[in-house]
Amino acid sequence: MPFAIYLDADVHPVVARILRGRGFDAISANDVGHRQASDREQLDFAVAQRRTLVTFNVSDFVGEARAYAQEDRDHWGIIVSDQLDVGEVVRRLTKVLGRYSAPDMINRFVWLQTFA
Repeated sequence: MPFAIYLDADVHPVVARILRGRGFDAISANDVGHRQASDREQLDFAVAQRRTLVTFNVSDFVGEARAYAQEDRDHWGIIVSDQLDVGEVVRRLTKVLGRYSAPDMINRFVWLQTFA
């Protein structure tokens, strides 16, 4: 079963719309009014919703993943990527969605570049 995705404010909201059109459970920070939320608020929201967070903000979310681990808190996965165009993000995320289940994503940190 594919996992649910939450795209933070760095990722264009059209990615979520395209993924939803393909049958995936995807929402964006724009969809839920969180465009101005801090990184921790973005991750906390994703966790509360049991969603894997997707971001281009690599350096900050490496730190957030470490902080969660130090706090002995679980998250539903974090996918990070360099800035890519919408089509490439959708293509690579579709590969990730096909590879992992929701339980597989718990506390997993995925580099989208590995899904070229």
